[in-house]
Amino acid sequence: MQLLGKSTPSTILLGLIAPLALVALWEYFAATQVISPIFFPPPSRLLEVGLQLAADGTLWLHIGTTLGRLAPAFVLGTFSGLVVGLVLGSSRFMRALWEPSLLALYSVPKIALLPIFLAIFGVGEGALVGLVTTSVFFYVWIYTMTAAMRTPENLLVTARAFGASQFDVVTRVIFRSALPETMSGVRVGVTVALLVCLTAEYVLGADGIGYLILGSRSLGQHAQSYLGIVIASITGLLLQLGVKKLDDLLNPGFKSAFKAL
Repeated sequence: MQLLGKSTPSTILLGLIAPLALVALWEYFAATQVISPIFFPPPSRLLEVGLQLAADGTLWLHIGTTLGRLAPAFVLGTFSGLVVGLVLGSSRFMRALWEPSLLALYSVPKIALLPIFLAIFGVGEGALVGLVTTSVFFYVWIYTMTAAMRTPENLLVTARAFGASQFDVVTRVIFRSALPETMSGVRVGVTVALLVCLTAEYVLGADGIGYLILGSRSLGQHAQSYLGIVIASITGLLLQLGVKKLDDLLNPGFKSAFKAL
């Protein structure tokens, strides 16, 4: 399912209508006291606070800190989830051995694993990166494993008939067949990674977008809190667009090569 289709000027304009209308209504209701401007600061106030935080560097510190945690965790989680998904998806023995344990952990809310990472890494970047890596891993793993198990049998038989080794079958046939669904897992994983990272930042009292949202609210700084929500939304959208672009770049080439097998 294409959640983000090909962008054109008309689709971009259409996509801006709803958020701009919401901003206009928010500004109007706050200005007319329909909603409390104290608890629901208008967008103009958010812009003012954003410019202040950007000028003194605080805003960039929060954004850079969160992205600095997300980037390595996303790469590690995606790579490990892909490898484990391919191994389990192509081997009944490995699947029978590991799938029950992984499914049990998959069912646990990832933030509940934070105490384990704190015990291993202590309070610091290691615990946050480890938690986010694990969150990404599970989504990429389960999507990849499921897709690998669905590889058409005739492709496997043909590859083996031409003398392909098991490694070649996994990397050149199963991987290419599973790639589209794997990328769906990556797109889900990057969103979950952002959510888990923001929650952990607040729980640990660390800096970052999550602390800007919830920490500011606990201090009664509602404008900063809503500003953090807006930044988190924009960050999530940009991450989704980035993964979508990667999907578009990878899949056409793999599909062409896949047809040549």
